[in-house]
Amino acid sequence: MTAAEAEAYVPDEHLRAEVEQLMPNIEQTDPRAHAVEQAKQTIAEALAVAGRFTPTVNKHYADLAHAFIRTQAERNNLDAAGIAAMVPHVVSMLGEGMQTLDQSPETARGAFEPSSKTIALLEHADLSTFLHESGHWFLHATMENAAHPNAPADVKADAQILLDSYGVKDVETWRAMTLDEQRQHHETFARGFERYLREGKAPTAELQTMFSRFRSWLLSVYK
Repeated sequence: MTAAEAEAYVPDEHLRAEVEQLMPNIEQTDPRAHAVEQAKQTIAEALAVAGRFTPTVNKHYADLAHAFIRTQAERNNLDAAGIAAMVPHVVSMLGEGMQTLDQSPETARGAFEPSSKTIALLEHADLSTFLHESGHWFLHATMENAAHPNAPADVKADAQILLDSYGVKDVETWRAMTLDEQRQHHETFARGFERYLREGKAPTAELQTMFSRFRSWLLSVYK
């Protein structure tokens, strides 16, 4: 609840004054938690503007994105700026010249552009689309976080497990690849992640532990 929402909710002037005094302290107590909540709000608003799903579905998708961002922020010790940099742009149409990974090009369902972290929910988006494009976003974020000079060892290890399964030497090699060179691996991850959420089956035995961890992060929001 923001200070403005609290003011509208509390009719008593004395209580209102107390709320105004307390809210800044609450927001400043944990800047990371505040930044994560802001990220969730940004995604929820963008999903609503895109207008592809019902409010209930949008809420679930925003909750899932929030769980991923929160976990990544904690694992990578991200500050508010780092958290804001992770947040994807959610749109309902693609801009000209965008280089994207497409869920289903022939039916215009969804796309993801890594360079701008844009998730596009297109005309024929269905309930699988946000999950599929989120898979691309998760993979991109995992590699970007692992490439940070101060990345924790376990974050680097997770990225390397993926890279080994793709036959890619290391994260530096991955980041030097063009999008077309990464495309097959991106689609393998996104389809595999989407399937794992449905069936609990990872694409390979090596990825079972990582996919299980991803799923536990996403489901933690409901516990």
